[in-house]
Amino acid sequence: MKKLFFTSLFLIFCLGFQLQAQKTNVQIGDGTETDIHLPMAPYWSFSYSQVIYTADEIGVSEPQQLTKIAYKYNGNDSWSDHAKIFIGHTSLNDFTDTTWVGHDNLTQVYDGEFSVPNEEMWVEFQLSTPFLYNGTDNLIIAVWDDSDAMHGSGDHFYCTHTESYRGLVYHNDYNSFDIDNPTPPIKESYFANIQMWFQEAQPGPQILLDADSINFGQVVLGSVVSHNLQISNMGSETLEISNISCGGENSACFSCTPASNISIGSGQSENIVVSYAATEEGEHHATLQITSNGGNEEVALEGSSIGTYVTTFPYHETFIDSNQDLPFGWMSPDNLWYVGTNGQDDDRCVGVKFQHQSGDAILVTPPFVLPNAAQISFWWKNADVAAVRVAPYDSP
Repeated sequence: MKKLFFTSLFLIFCLGFQLQAQKTNVQIGDGTETDIHLPMAPYWSFSYSQVIYTADEIGVSEPQQLTKIAYKYNGNDSWSDHAKIFIGHTSLNDFTDTTWVGHDNLTQVYDGEFSVPNEEMWVEFQLSTPFLYNGTDNLIIAVWDDSDAMHGSGDHFYCTHTESYRGLVYHNDYNSFDIDNPTPPIKESYFANIQMWFQEAQPGPQILLDADSINFGQVVLGSVVSHNLQISNMGSETLEISNISCGGENSACFSCTPASNISIGSGQSENIVVSYAATEEGEHHATLQITSNGGNEEVALEGSSIGTYVTTFPYHETFIDSNQDLPFGWMSPDNLWYVGTNGQDDDRCVGVKFQHQSGDAILVTPPFVLPNAAQISFWWKNADVAAVRVAPYDSP
């Protein structure tokens, strides 16, 4: 009986040791520099940054999954915020040019809330999508604070000084960072102190998607819109995708390219293009089905098409039947407009979400077939705001 007990204890000890050995914790940087605005700028409403960490600093020599990161906060005050985090491999050692690394080269790994206390500590971010680090390249980590929230001027994360430019940063009180039309950054010869948690890659091929649903929104009848879906291989062997197809009641409205014979190496990713063709009026739903040797996955697809052009006049929109969403057919490409109160007659209106000092805040009406000598009129409140109010139109 004693033999059995000690044997069991020995097995448990070995198992525990083996599981512990599969995880690696790395800390890079121990500087105490503040006011560098890396990885984010809490005092500003919006910020975006990119920081390079070298393979030598990371010290992981084989493919492993990066599952969690942490940044050290100075503890000036307590607050909560929202952030998106992106990671990618890079051959860059530093930012010799004031140029962002393209968003297409990064994978979103976190999108959520976080909180910091009024004490010095490491603030952890458990990655919703683990990143498979290849063990050889440098890493670039981008943090996007898009919450429109301002905190104290003394709220900072610690950074370490370097001889080269390892960080890029953007911050602004009025306009969030535009991924598709990025504002030139400021170069910093610092990097944010960071901790990284790694664990061994899963054996065999393992498929991972960057989204489990795609909403194409409202689309004008007869047009086609597309969305990139990223497929990653989190396993140690090559992922082979044999077929991608659309199923469901409205499957004919959706398509995918390529649709078969895709090979993805360990730690690598590929983008496929999923398209929605608005061939008929109404809402459309389908399921994208992916078959591979690393498991099968499904992605919910959704889109709606605006019917015919508006041909009946006069056309009058009071927004009274809308809650918080724009009426069907109206669009805000930059998501700057919302439906609210304080309208002229019906106590409803559309308004800009925040004080917009530069660039266009575009509100798009449904498509019209305009009669001769057509005119558009609208009521505008807050005339003290310096803004150019333009009502352009496209033919027909």
